[in-house]
Amino acid sequence: MTDHISLPASSIPGRADAGSAPLRKSEVCAELGISERTLNNLVTRKEFPPGVRIGKWAYWTRKALDNYRARAFTMQENWTPMTPGRGRLR
Repeated sequence: MTDHISLPASSIPGRADAGSAPLRKSEVCAELGISERTLNNLVTRKEFPPGVRIGKWAYWTRKALDNYRARAFTMQENWTPMTPGRGRLR
């Protein structure tokens, strides 16, 4: 007996390929290398989209993870160092 339902790939808007099955919280956390508590905190702070509840489980699409990663790397790529002397306590 499985502990979660399986949704067809066609049930996810914009995705019809075989690898687009929704991801459970544990799978999202494993992919991001974070704990479930951290994921809950990210959702609470609106830094990560909330899961879609189906029954007692929450699911995320692969696209939600890809968008989160893209946003994180965009911030990294746009980073500029502080100019010398700014931000120091004297």
